[in-house]
Amino acid sequence: AALWDDGTPMQITGTEYLNDLGALLWTTPLQYVLMFGPLVIILLTSAMWRRLPAGAALTGFIVISALIGVSFSGLALTYTNGSIAQMFFATSAGFGALSLFGYSTGQDLSGWGSFLWMGLFGVIAAMIGNIFWPSGALSFAISVIGVIVFSGFTAYDTQMIKQAYSDQLNPDDRMRLAVSGALDLYLDFINLFRFLLALFGQRE
Repeated sequence: AALWDDGTPMQITGTEYLNDLGALLWTTPLQYVLMFGPLVIILLTSAMWRRLPAGAALTGFIVISALIGVSFSGLALTYTNGSIAQMFFATSAGFGALSLFGYSTGQDLSGWGSFLWMGLFGVIAAMIGNIFWPSGALSFAISVIGVIVFSGFTAYDTQMIKQAYSDQLNPDDRMRLAVSGALDLYLDFINLFRFLLALFGQRE
């Protein structure tokens, strides 16, 4: 096990300890790179994402997914395994229902976009503020708003993908749309899961 400065092992639960890699990832400033790295990449590349060659877009998707996978390893340090499993299945059910609504509804959801993005940037700003000035009430509010925002994004993104698809697209454009659409829905699911877990997850 890795050791604290006073020589004691880095114990995280009654029977679990951080190894040297875990200590590097979660007790140094690198934790913030893992937390915000995927988001920064997405924000910096979002304007050009749909113009990237299909191969580059797929590579970017894989890199972002890998970063998010590493960052999510920290959830096992915070929540019980049973709680993580319960919230995963609850998120899957909710995500499926919301995506089905977005796909099948006759209502035009395009007007939701600006409000959802405003909500997202508000959540990001609040999360950054909560790092420097921690507040339980603010954390709860962030999680509630996060669930609402990404529930909306799930339905919205599904409809936008449906409307953008056309049999007239050439293979490269079709592949690019598939990758960008998969990334949008993947991020919706992951963030919905994260905020639901923060609200209802049982901590270690």
